[in-house]
Amino acid sequence: MISIRDAISSDAHALAHLINELGYPAEARDAWSRVEKLPESYRTLVAVVEDRVVGFIGLLTLPIYEHPRPIGWILVLSVSATKRRI
Repeated sequence: MISIRDAISSDAHALAHLINELGYPAEARDAWSRVEKLPESYRTLVAVVEDRVVGFIGLLTLPIYEHPRPIGWILVLSVSATKRRI
């Protein structure tokens, strides 16, 4: 079963690995530092399977003119190569 939750500092190694899989070099401390610097309108969620982070998504929420509720833009999405299916 997959659970989704906000990223926490102990996810830093997994986030760095997933960022590297996208082709962008990152070490754990760098990956978490980037997450911490994001404004409140950004959100980093992780997908967890059997207590292991297997993916993450970075979102930006924006208020818009057309609707009373904000929208979300997906800025980054990464799923571990071992968990991808066609």
